[in-house]
Amino acid sequence: MYRKSYQNAELRDNPFNADVRVLFTDKSAEFLHLKLEPGKTLAKVRIDIPAYFYVLEGNPEIIVDDKIQVIGEDEFVYCPAGSEHCINNHGKETARILIAKTFG
Repeated sequence: MYRKSYQNAELRDNPFNADVRVLFTDKSAEFLHLKLEPGKTLAKVRIDIPAYFYVLEGNPEIIVDDKIQVIGEDEFVYCPAGSEHCINNHGKETARILIAKTFG
């Protein structure tokens, strides 16, 4: 069994200066915890692998290509490989998102 809490997970450096924590990573998948404070916006990025977002808390805005959606708690968003995506928190409460990526 592998167990990890986001509070003591490794902080990952990123160009957005966002609180991204590594929950698990191996050759097939990666699980990250993203914490966005109110008013925090991230730049749009393109990735070559699929990404999966599950909102734990808050109501972040998730943009996939040009589709903008405000996502609620306990909602899931799929971002296909090759698409552009971005996550913003325009709300008044902290947003927490579980991010999963699959490799090859």
